[in-house]
Amino acid sequence: MLGLGHVCEGLNHYIERYIYDQEHHHSQHPLSGRYDTINSLFKVLRPLSRRRLPCPQQINAIMATVHTKSPRMRPTIPKSPLLRPSNSAPPRLLRRSSSHGSSGSDEGEVDETVPECDITLDNEAAPYEFSFAVLSILHKLQVPIWRHLPHSAAKSTTCTRISGALTNAVYLVKPPDNPVLPDHAFNPPPKLLLRVYGPRVAHLIDRPAELGMVARLSRQRIGPRLLGIFANGRFEQWLESEPLTKESMREPTTSEWIARRMKELHEGISLEQEEKAGGAAVWKNWDKWLAKAYEVIAQRRASSCPHITGRSGLAIGTKWEEFVDAVAKYREWLYSTSTDQTLVFAHNDTQYGNLLRLARPPSSALKPSRAHRQLVVIDFEYSGPSPRAYDVANHFCEWMADYHCSTPHFMDEKRYPTAEEQARFYKAYAEHMATTPRLSEFSLDGPVDTTSKNTIIETQIEKLEREVKVWRAASHAQWAIWGVIQAVTETPAISSDPAHPEDGEWNDVHEVAEEEEFDYLAYADQRMRLFWGDMVELGLAEGGSYPWEVKKIMD
Repeated sequence: MLGLGHVCEGLNHYIERYIYDQEHHHSQHPLSGRYDTINSLFKVLRPLSRRRLPCPQQINAIMATVHTKSPRMRPTIPKSPLLRPSNSAPPRLLRRSSSHGSSGSDEGEVDETVPECDITLDNEAAPYEFSFAVLSILHKLQVPIWRHLPHSAAKSTTCTRISGALTNAVYLVKPPDNPVLPDHAFNPPPKLLLRVYGPRVAHLIDRPAELGMVARLSRQRIGPRLLGIFANGRFEQWLESEPLTKESMREPTTSEWIARRMKELHEGISLEQEEKAGGAAVWKNWDKWLAKAYEVIAQRRASSCPHITGRSGLAIGTKWEEFVDAVAKYREWLYSTSTDQTLVFAHNDTQYGNLLRLARPPSSALKPSRAHRQLVVIDFEYSGPSPRAYDVANHFCEWMADYHCSTPHFMDEKRYPTAEEQARFYKAYAEHMATTPRLSEFSLDGPVDTTSKNTIIETQIEKLEREVKVWRAASHAQWAIWGVIQAVTETPAISSDPAHPEDGEWNDVHEVAEEEEFDYLAYADQRMRLFWGDMVELGLAEGGSYPWEVKKIMD
């Protein structure tokens, strides 16, 4: 059922679009001839929306008033309870997804444009200059409601840095407490999340590809909405939420929710043909990063870095070439076996900081069958085509991490999920969306009409359990080489508190330990040792033949 607040928000968006079109001399708009009626409705609804919601009959009457005399409006109203118009402020339309399946969102795909501008934001500017520049970009992007704030509001617009990392500096942008707005603006400007990209990560992150992916997911209502793009950053919807912790991620119910969310992502986003042709993201990353990793190793060896020369007890430097050769051997073996190579859209980085529990979950999440929708997955920088078993294996590996302790690089293999915890995850994953037409693709021998649903699910679980063990070494290989190339530069200290904004809200990006506290090479060494442990378990290496400790996961 639509709430009165949703109706009002929808009306507000339509009025915003009407004024935008009038200012830019656009042709006929669906609201033409109806602006006065809509604006009058606002004056009546505004005080009511702050009280108890009306009964369904009242809501239907309000909706009928909006619809009846303007039939051109009907096709432009999305099915979403937010009632956002399909084109908000349109410099250009980003490429559409080919997906029409379940996406893990409540309402399916919404076709909308994402405004862009070619302005660079200097996040080293003084606070007032920075806020003024942020507001100017919001004006240029025509972000609803924000674009009506005068430039003088920059004095009381706050931009709080809530985290800082090599890849992003993240800010919470809050409007003035009592902003001066036009009469038709029903709500004050919403809080925004601002990302300013780091300048030294071109070798890690393909920003155009990432933006295309974020926009694609935003249309499916997966993760935060993408609100606008500028030259070195973007604005996103601010989510009132709390990230999971290393402990809450292990809770049985939460783990089942993660499995369901992962299944929705795998089943709901169809890969485009060029994505399938490009192969698994893990090997695309490996091939892209390998030359840079060799460069870092060579530089560190030349500088007599203890981590590389072996004086620190790490083997990543002295055994680097041997490790690269072993990855090539494993990769060749992987594709010569009967292991399922089918690719799905995968997140590929479901660590606990990238999983949020919403403070105000959607109404659909109140149903027991949809309670998992209280979780939102964020940060799709490493997302892309992967075998589903790889995504699950990578998630299980994150159970071993504690990014907020005194040794955040350390991977504790004893914390890997137990057989019982794995079985719970597999069962939740296999049973969720079990009626999807793609179910047969996940079975071992294709569709068999006489096979019961329970038997198919059991087969899925057995297959997933087996292939997670096979693909786990690929996760270790990727994050080992990632740690090496992340060590290429020193990151300056961050002066602000990255944990909480001033009002105690959690940010929707929960960064790991401060960059200067995170030992990337030691992390790479940990993942390399885990890789060797899996190679021994797979029979691709001989145990006990290494002069350094191999870390073995006990499944």
